[in-house]
Amino acid sequence: MGEYAKISVNSSRNYGIDALRSVSMLMVVMSHVLVMGGILYSSNPINHLIAYFLEISSFCAVNCYALISGYVGIYSKYKISNLAFLWCRVAFYTVSINILFKCIAPESIDNQTLISSFFPVFSNQYWYFTAYALMFLFIPILNEGICRLSENSIRIIIYAVIAMSVIYPFVTDKWGDIFNLNEGYSTLWLAILYVIGGYIRKYGFLKKLKSHRTAIFLLLYLAFVLITFVSLKVIPIVSEQIFGYIKYDKILLQYNSITMLSAAVCLLLAFEQIEFSSFWIKIIAFFSPLTFGVYTIHEQKQVRARLIINSFVWVAELPAYLMLPLVIGIVIGIFLICSIIDLVRHNLFKAFKLKKRLELLELKILKSSANNEI
Repeated sequence: MGEYAKISVNSSRNYGIDALRSVSMLMVVMSHVLVMGGILYSSNPINHLIAYFLEISSFCAVNCYALISGYVGIYSKYKISNLAFLWCRVAFYTVSINILFKCIAPESIDNQTLISSFFPVFSNQYWYFTAYALMFLFIPILNEGICRLSENSIRIIIYAVIAMSVIYPFVTDKWGDIFNLNEGYSTLWLAILYVIGGYIRKYGFLKKLKSHRTAIFLLLYLAFVLITFVSLKVIPIVSEQIFGYIKYDKILLQYNSITMLSAAVCLLLAFEQIEFSSFWIKIIAFFSPLTFGVYTIHEQKQVRARLIINSFVWVAELPAYLMLPLVIGIVIGIFLICSIIDLVRHNLFKAFKLKKRLELLELKILKSSANNEI
């Protein structure tokens, strides 16, 4: 998350991780197009199955993004100005898009909505950004813990989290969401993923597996997707036989489920080892810093309500051989359009030297604070 990369080529970067960032955002867009766009609820049984498989294949994208934040953040210099800069990026779209719709349809935007646009964290306009912003404040503590604890200690903690991921859905069914994980829509879950991502970067995972590593992890990712897909069809039948009613039918279709966690980890491990040619590196380096803009633009409340929700229902009724490529085309189209828009924002911020100004402001505050202590 955030603009870790400039739009240039850096030989020291892991472009596999940058590629996963873009792929994850494509998967996020895919999920939104399928669910919010109305394609998932097709009356055509074949189209419904295809859409459901695509949705499950994309569902671990948010986990991937959070894992990447830990993978990158463990060795990145912590700056509170990075959060301020990210806030400016989000507010740029919440404010500008609301002003745009205020001009087009004045009755749709009230003054309270405009005011809340400047405070995207507190108004919870994007759940991920709100959850991430709180987690960001704890990153120095998380990094310190990852670096100071032994590999074995962190591994035990991670195994305990994985065990709880298996047990937790059954606990919530009986006693409620006692840890407030909210199916993974929470700061706590993002922090857990941050630690796992940091651990993978620092210590690696299955280091003895060297040959065909990427292919193996991609196949494992597909296996976890298939397990989740089959569970959506099998669990309702089994649970109805046991309990007399459908229960636990979507127990694996949660961010904090064992299959979605495992699928995201497998993708991270697969992309970690991919080496790209100079041609693809330039493309990856171009899109990587723009991916978060894709999220903030297409998920902005006005854009989502007017351009995404139920806008693609007609696609669901097309023959399967037309629906599938059209869905992929729509997803890529949204990704490219939003990237181009964010490129304009990127250049505006760069011309204004916003990031540098925020960093200087942070330095001044830190120096002032240090002088006051003296």
